[in-house]
Amino acid sequence: MYFRVATRKKKSGTYQSLHLVESYRTPDGKVRQKIIINFGPLHRYTKEEIRKIIEELSRFFQLEETARGEEFSFETSQDFGGTYAIFRIWDELGWGRVLRTYLRGRHYDFDVVANCKLLVANRLLDPMAKLHRLEWMDGVHFPGIKREDVDYNHLLRSMDFLIEHKEVLEPKLVSALMGLFVWIWSSMISHRATLRSIKRTGIGGKPGVRA
Repeated sequence: MYFRVATRKKKSGTYQSLHLVESYRTPDGKVRQKIIINFGPLHRYTKEEIRKIIEELSRFFQLEETARGEEFSFETSQDFGGTYAIFRIWDELGWGRVLRTYLRGRHYDFDVVANCKLLVANRLLDPMAKLHRLEWMDGVHFPGIKREDVDYNHLLRSMDFLIEHKEVLEPKLVSALMGLFVWIWSSMISHRATLRSIKRTGIGGKPGVRA
């Protein structure tokens, strides 16, 4: 379990609420977060009130008092492997360079490429309703992308950019993807030819075993 500050932007301003959250995996391996306690608006709590809550919880559960002045650091766990693999493939395909070509002359106050990259990762790893995407992001690490650079409005504007340039982007993105498939297929054919050669001639000139 860990604490999470949920931020919501509305026309009247930005609102933050404090949640005690627990991460868990669904039977199909998806990461989900469940709110254990909603403490309400974050600004309601001062440091003194937080200390009182901790003291009351310690007294109620009969926990041993920790040494005064002792510092603790709280860490959370996040999924990493899936996004790392997808981001590496994205970089190898050069999709970021393709998108930046059509971003020239346009002025955005956020990183459109990073948000598009995150949208692709989400679609591949855990496709879901739009409003649930922010909760998914809290349980996943995105190498090279700062969490504060991504929010719901930025994701929507990034999707608008992709839709606007769909006709010109699709052929270039697919072309790069097909190049990767051709390389994989060529590697498989080459590997198969090497195995056949070994079966015919053996290793080091010694006869091999025929299939």
